[in-house]
Amino acid sequence: MMDGIFELTSSDDIDFMADWLFEVWGSYNPGETLETCRADLWAGLDPKAGIPKTFVYRQDGAMAGWASILAMDIFERPDLGPWLGNLIVLPEFRGQGIARKLARHVMDYAQGVTDTLYLYTDNLQAVYEQMGWQAVENITVGDKPVLLMKWQTGL
Repeated sequence: MMDGIFELTSSDDIDFMADWLFEVWGSYNPGETLETCRADLWAGLDPKAGIPKTFVYRQDGAMAGWASILAMDIFERPDLGPWLGNLIVLPEFRGQGIARKLARHVMDYAQGVTDTLYLYTDNLQAVYEQMGWQAVENITVGDKPVLLMKWQTGL
């Protein structure tokens, strides 16, 4: 398999991915469970679904990270969406710009399905601003302070 970003089309890695998602992001959303993480990944396997979709970055054939476009990412804010979410880069692949490539891929995909994309971050505001994202407001997700950001797709 070549290196690069590919749409998740197989359920083979979903349990592995869901475990990571719940471990890294589960504490941000009190309503999040391992099953909700798994459900978003499964739903994206439907070729007819525009959202959710998950994209996997592979390097030397190995899964290095992934990111999704999700209909909802903060249970307290069902009025907003879709979201850039589920962004994970496995530790051994960090520091290579993979997260930025995954975020940009989801942004490119979003241009075909929405006019606004949202995300929240606790420490990467400057990185996202460099990519064209705008700060919206400081909010609390679960018990964690984060910054809500948006990106206009131009659609």
